Amino acid sequence: MIALGIDTTGRGGAVALARADEVLGVQVHDPALGYAEELFGLLDELLERCALSRQQIDAVAVLSGPGSFTGLRIGVMTAKTLAFALDRPLLAAPTLDLIAAISGDGHKLALADAGGGHVWAREYQVGAGTVRALGEIVRAVPDELPSGPQRVSAAPLSLGTVIGDLAGPLARLTAAGSEPVHKADPLDLVPDYASLSQAERMHGLDLSEELRRPIKPRGWDT
Repeated sequence: MIALGIDTTGRGGAVALARADEVLGVQVHDPALGYAEELFGLLDELLERCALSRQQIDAVAVLSGPGSFTGLRIGVMTAKTLAFALDRPLLAAPTLDLIAAISGDGHKLALADAGGGHVWAREYQVGAGTVRALGEIVRAVPDELPSGPQRVSAAPLSLGTVIGDLAGPLARLTAAGSEPVHKADPLDLVPDYASLSQAERMHGLDLSEELRRPIKPRGWDT
């Protein structure tokens, strides 16, 4: 199986391709460019570099959050569009679950940037190929977090281990059929922002139905 992984949880995202347990390549998004215009171009560049075609993609996976509102919206809707256009299964993984899963066995505290000096955090017990959450996701400043578990994150957020790229591990675990990647319904998958968007907070808008709609990329046809 060749799997595509999409990570747009932060300011800079990436796409990756993997076959079985091997990452074939990763293409990183330039945060100075718009996500909507850039993701499909990134994918085409990656496919060319890996000598693959769009039709050779067997599954599409995306990180579902928490993370950047705009990034998550574009990433999830792009994944839905690709899965529909290519007639391939759609899969998803929560951001913190993936960070914990690729950090090695043990008691972990997975972190993601929540903005304003805060982080999203969740404790996990990882081992024997399973990722078990211990409690709910919390938003906190690093100093408020428990000191016992090992802190792990995709980017430098506080004292702890930096995992780095998430698109590659997402694609690899998808191709291998491993946790925490799971099948997702394109009609029901909505990004987990863990908080309301600025538009919803300021104007009382409900964007839940809007976020279920696929997007149509310009100039990208199968």
